Amino acid sequence: MVDGLQDQLASREQQLGVLENLILTRELNKQVYPEGRPVQEGWISSYFGRRADPFTGYSVVAQGA
Repeated sequence: MVDGLQDQLASREQQLGVLENLILTRELNKQVYPEGRPVQEGWISSYFGRRADPFTGYSVVAQGA
């Protein structure tokens, strides 16, 4: 019976370790990725679209993410 309880305890400890890693990863991702605009005022000059190719100088359509 004691061996069964030790096995259950080890299993729960492993599960809690996995959950802890998931929570820490989620919190780290929240801190790493910025939200919103980096400035209070200003304008967005482009939403991608037409750009001058830096090598040829001709207009090309850039693909947005």
